[in-house]
Amino acid sequence: SLLKEKNITVNHNHKTSINQLDPLSVDEDELEQTLVIVESPFKNKIQSQAKINHHLTVENFGRYQVEGILGKGAMGIVYQGVDPKINRHVAIKTLQLSDDIDSPEFDEAKQRFFREAQTAGGLSHANIVTIYDVGEDNHLGYIAMDLLTGAPLSLFTQPGQTLPTPLLYQLLIQITDALDYAHNQNVVHRDIKPANIIYDDDLLKVTVTDFGIAYVSDNSKTRTGIIMGSPYYMSPEQILGLKVDGRSDIFSLGVTFYQLLCGHLPFQGESIATVAYQITKAKAIAVNQHNINLPTSAMRICNKAMHKDIEKRYQSMAEFKFALTSALKRDFKVAAS
Repeated sequence: SLLKEKNITVNHNHKTSINQLDPLSVDEDELEQTLVIVESPFKNKIQSQAKINHHLTVENFGRYQVEGILGKGAMGIVYQGVDPKINRHVAIKTLQLSDDIDSPEFDEAKQRFFREAQTAGGLSHANIVTIYDVGEDNHLGYIAMDLLTGAPLSLFTQPGQTLPTPLLYQLLIQITDALDYAHNQNVVHRDIKPANIIYDDDLLKVTVTDFGIAYVSDNSKTRTGIIMGSPYYMSPEQILGLKVDGRSDIFSLGVTFYQLLCGHLPFQGESIATVAYQITKAKAIAVNQHNINLPTSAMRICNKAMHKDIEKRYQSMAEFKFALTSALKRDFKVAAS
């Protein structure tokens, strides 16, 4: 996870500074899931940390020359590198390939790591992280990918820190377009949440990242019984271990939209069991009760996207996108760009 130390300045005088962010104090899950670049001389700060200093002895992964360390995730170090032939700067996500304990968890981590390269590597969309290369070197697996600028949307999920509502509609339109493309390539993400979406306020652009638990859907091989993802954003069918398709991503994106609009999660609890009950059985508080300034379309779109009955949700990301585009034009007199 590559956090580019920069001020995140949003239109409408809405400002959030992440200059105080310490890469080694960021939640490991955030670091693992997020790919954002480090711009300022953050590298010196990291290199002074003796506990990861020895990793700087790695000079290259394949043709990529290592320029520094960007962060440490749950699965391994993330480096900044460059392809010297074309001077392309990249993020290099790594995974130790040998382990003292040959555990099922470690095998799953390896499968997840290379699955990300296989699934996202076959996708080409302006709002999906680009995978350039995958390989093995220095006893490490590595994935070379876009070095993104910006910050994860998880920085804008607290009351008082949310982005302007019209902007959120525009960003959701980009995300639905990206996931509609992925679904048409038979790729289901399965872990849509704010931490996995990077926002660049200079470009007013979002990028969907972390396809580590995505899979290529195949009607002859339904994947059931495996619960993967972040509990608060899981669909009822994920919680119940049922067959998952693109409509599960629609539910997770509905939860994400709800949280970004009001700064609260629709389904909460002190334990996974409580959250699971909320998602599968309980009715969420209407989003506009948390934020009275929202248009009625916000409640209507969230409710439909988060419907517990999969057949009553939006049936495709294209349908979700159309609802957002129509509401943006009607409520804010803004055409989707």
